[in-house]
Amino acid sequence: MSKKYLLDEPKKRQPILKSAELQAAESRITELEEQVQFSSKELAHLIFKRAEMTYQASKIDDYEPCTQKIKECLQDIRELTDFDEELFKAIVKKIIIYHDGKVETEFINGLRISEILEYKRKDEGDGNTKKDGGDYTTANEI
Repeated sequence: MSKKYLLDEPKKRQPILKSAELQAAESRITELEEQVQFSSKELAHLIFKRAEMTYQASKIDDYEPCTQKIKECLQDIRELTDFDEELFKAIVKKIIIYHDGKVETEFINGLRISEILEYKRKDEGDGNTKKDGGDYTTANEI
């Protein structure tokens, strides 16, 4: 990987956005808690609903351990001359190949690298075929 320096860049953190439904549930919970008498059944239902929505919206932040795993896999590699299936399975989450020649590789830590491939076939064709021309995605399941 010629762009190993990308592994040392700090990850941009995205703020967690609350859905309108989650905000409404939290607002109703606050309203019920402020009342002298309230429906404990409704409050319990809303608390469980809030927990479920929060869980669904949460993301596991495994960037650091996955980045460390990638670095460990690449530490002894100077140059690859052949495809290494084990290395691929260990560090690549998926590859997307677009019709226009753009290739996007997503690593296990979420880092994405895009490149435009200019491929020329050995038989002097341009590398294009008359097939459906769609975009293709593959994962590390070889």
